[in-house]
Amino acid sequence: MRTLGCVTIAASVGAILLYFPSASRAATVSVTGHGVVLTMDCDGRDAKVAGQANHVIFRKGCQSLNVAGSDNRVEIELEAGQSVKVTGMDNNVRYRLVGGAQAPTVNLRGADNHVDPVK
Repeated sequence: MRTLGCVTIAASVGAILLYFPSASRAATVSVTGHGVVLTMDCDGRDAKVAGQANHVIFRKGCQSLNVAGSDNRVEIELEAGQSVKVTGMDNNVRYRLVGGAQAPTVNLRGADNHVDPVK
């Protein structure tokens, strides 16, 4: 059984396309588009958001998060000590740690990007 590939959700003008490259569990949960509002389970996979004005909630322990674009809002349950990378402008990430207390490694590039714990 192969575990390569990713789960991708892309949206354009209200249409959503789900792509499952194999029957096995994908390595990355990915959301791409404009104005996508969605809740997804990571189940230990990496998470990725790309585009503009998306509001995505990732649950069930993500390994890492990569956000690229502008005006994205992401809420994530993140495995302790993992990484968050945010590139672009005016992106906001709120995280809740799962499985420990070590804060994530955060890499911000661009203007007005924020990564904060849920209070």
